[in-house]
Amino acid sequence: MSVLRQLGRLVAFTAWYLGRFLSSNLVVTREVVSPGTDVAPAVLDLLLRCRTDVEVASYIALVGLTPGTLVLSSDDQRERGGGARVGVHVMHAADAGQARAELRDLEARLLRALRRHPDPLPPEPDESGRDQDPRAPDGPPPADPDRSGAVRTEPARPARNHPARNDSARTDPARTEED
Repeated sequence: MSVLRQLGRLVAFTAWYLGRFLSSNLVVTREVVSPGTDVAPAVLDLLLRCRTDVEVASYIALVGLTPGTLVLSSDDQRERGGGARVGVHVMHAADAGQARAELRDLEARLLRALRRHPDPLPPEPDESGRDQDPRAPDGPPPADPDRSGAVRTEPARPARNHPARNDSARTDPARTEED
């Protein structure tokens, strides 16, 4: 009977994920075809509750398949007594806490579907103050007033007066003003 229950959980998870996948596709499509932008990108560092390689790989694959999200990094510390950590870029994270909650919900649903005997999940890891800015992994955590663990990213801006992009700033060292 437990095999049928597990199969039912897998089917229910697949149906839920397809709904999430289609919803995310609509959001990204609307962003592409509409003028202006509602993009509020953030990079979230998550400590996972996944215990096995299959669970970690499945989570990373599902996040990568979801439009508007991308796994940037993973660090598996399970063999050394830690947990698996992933850095996720989220395209629409106006509220980083909400984006983190959605990623946590995906993980919880996945674990309930994959585990043969889904014990109650351990509490979510307390990550306040543990997130690092991925641009400076050895530095202190970035300022995070809402304690969501988000590292805000900004759109790239063209460089101004940069020698490689400004022909007037280039000079020939062999040429002098006397030539």
